[in-house]
Amino acid sequence: MVSLDAQVKDRFLEFGVAPALSNAIFTSAKAPTGYYKDNEAYSDSMGKGRGWTTPINFFIRYTMERNNRSRWGIGLEYQQYGFKRTVTNPKLGYFKHEDLGVVNGLVEASAEFIYTTRIRNIEIPLFYESQIGMASRAGNAQYFVIGIAPAFSWDRKIQLFTKGFEDDGEDKKLVKNYRTNAPLVNGILFAGYKWVMDIEQPVKVIIEPQVRIPLLPSSGDENYIYSQFNLNIGIIFGGQPRNK
Repeated sequence: MVSLDAQVKDRFLEFGVAPALSNAIFTSAKAPTGYYKDNEAYSDSMGKGRGWTTPINFFIRYTMERNNRSRWGIGLEYQQYGFKRTVTNPKLGYFKHEDLGVVNGLVEASAEFIYTTRIRNIEIPLFYESQIGMASRAGNAQYFVIGIAPAFSWDRKIQLFTKGFEDDGEDKKLVKNYRTNAPLVNGILFAGYKWVMDIEQPVKVIIEPQVRIPLLPSSGDENYIYSQFNLNIGIIFGGQPRNK
């Protein structure tokens, strides 16, 4: 006779935060009208000086056992992608932004323009988890995770921070991103390595390093492929007690 415990599929609810490192691979750019140098110089400048941003993301997920070594899952996530680009020693006539025009005054020799591009998504991850090795007697286990997330973009902005140059008495502005059109709908491929640590049934802690990359690059006058490394940290509820 098959026991009732063997017939019931374990189900789990997990939620948490995901500190991230986000950047982008530059692919192409077209100089804006009125730029003080040629298109090649503009494209070259756009490909340099990029740095990481450090967004904080959030997730909630529901998983169900496929068998005693694998699970299917679905969830809802807030994800922010982006990168920083630093322009050092901007010259007279440097194009700042469509809404801000060009540099038309003196700047300090050590002046910098720091552009932080951001894209905010709501995503629905669909994923598969496969256990690696055997679970410990304490109930701890490790999983390889792979999936895809339909993504819906709802905010695409640029934050401009000026150092050594103040425009109208301000040193920080949030403006629309006219030159990069992130897809309103995209698909995000992701993969991760997940540690599950038993605290006290039915509560467990998860730690999951994860890499994410979109299927579709951005379009427009400046094109990028965004990429991100997440560290998912969260709590799991559910599952049947295990014999130790």
